[in-house]
Amino acid sequence: MQLQFKSLIILFFIAGITSCQVSRNYHRPEGAWHPGSYRNTAESADSSSIADLSWEQLFTDVKLRQYIAQALDSNFDMQIAVQNLAKAELYLKQAKAGFIPQVSGQATYSGIHPSGYSSLAGLGKDFINQYDLGASLSWEADIWGKIRNLKAAAKAQFLMTEEARKTVRTTLIASVASVYYHLLALDKQASIAAATVKSREESLTTIQLLKDAGIVTATAVKQTEAQLYDAQITLLNIQKLITQSENFLSFLTATAPQTIERSKLEDQQPAAILKTGVPSQLLGNRPDVKAAELKLISAFHLTKAVRASLYPSLNISLGAGLSALEVKNLFTSDAFTATLAGGLIAPVLNRRQLKTQYQMSLSDQEIALLNFKRTFLDAIREVSDALEDYKTATSAQEIQEKQVAALLLATDYSQQLMNNGMANYLEVLTARQQTLATQLQLVNTNYNRLNSIVQLYRALGGGSD
Repeated sequence: MQLQFKSLIILFFIAGITSCQVSRNYHRPEGAWHPGSYRNTAESADSSSIADLSWEQLFTDVKLRQYIAQALDSNFDMQIAVQNLAKAELYLKQAKAGFIPQVSGQATYSGIHPSGYSSLAGLGKDFINQYDLGASLSWEADIWGKIRNLKAAAKAQFLMTEEARKTVRTTLIASVASVYYHLLALDKQASIAAATVKSREESLTTIQLLKDAGIVTATAVKQTEAQLYDAQITLLNIQKLITQSENFLSFLTATAPQTIERSKLEDQQPAAILKTGVPSQLLGNRPDVKAAELKLISAFHLTKAVRASLYPSLNISLGAGLSALEVKNLFTSDAFTATLAGGLIAPVLNRRQLKTQYQMSLSDQEIALLNFKRTFLDAIREVSDALEDYKTATSAQEIQEKQVAALLLATDYSQQLMNNGMANYLEVLTARQQTLATQLQLVNTNYNRLNSIVQLYRALGGGSD
């Protein structure tokens, strides 16, 4: 008996050592995908980032804040993400239950007409009633860490769903802000186009008087008339885009298409200093990067669980209950029955299938690793692109403001010269066309500057809490 006990202790000791080898903990793989800094940014010891700001701190426009809050509360994608998170939590609870012994109860009745040659014939009864009432308990010892790894994989899957919710949240905040700023830019462009239409209507009247005075020809009148129509078409197209943008923002906030109350483009001053922190912060900030690593963690633990299936499993079962041939004897002490069983179950015929599953899980783990690296590098690219967009838009805005000022003066000078018969009407038409195009482009550049801040905030993982 002592020898058997010692052998059992040795068996569990060896199993414990092997278990540690089979289910070792996950460690983030080292790789060359951690650049020291973003492109076109100076090295800084300051690791702070605008991603550390909440969206309420970043966006100072009160109406924009209202729309973001409404979208976070009502947007359909957000509600779906919340439901997916609830489902993932149920799967996690199910995985945790793997450590808990399985308990079942039963109540059965059976009637037997025994054969004259059976062991029951000695009871001298033509029909035998059997009443059973009991409960059973079964438990699998997690020697190789299979259940533990399945639980860890389920937890990683749950956290992945949480990061997916955060990704939807971050994207939604950026989308609402981007559409809102686009609406403000369209308002500004509509104002410019409307002023241009009015100005060209006045110019058409003036050029008609100049034609009557013999200073210009009928061609000049028609060219000016054509420019008026061009400005009117531009205004119509802008108004169409305004309506479509209002519809889209209404959709993001889960409301029917309606007019969107808003402020002005020139009033926008996002309260942010464009600090990006260090690239490694993306591993803690960006939900999609975190989700990609959690996918790798899940694949790691699933691989360990499949590998553990190749080893024997120890199952222990315990049963207790009441059994009697008559109901009146069912609840007596003599009716008590109990069973205790234990056994090792090892795969034999399906071992090749399990090995194949293990090899496939190793491939899945490698794919998850490659996706993790790709997602991280893509995040670095998005941050660098957003920084470049902001840098370019800021510089372009300064240049285009000077360009618009110069074109406005050129248009005014050309108009005065033409009124005095000292310039060709084509010079005036060209100056006007260039002025309108540059004014509209300046508004686009201002929008691009604001939107680049929004995209940088999103690229750094801001607003994902």
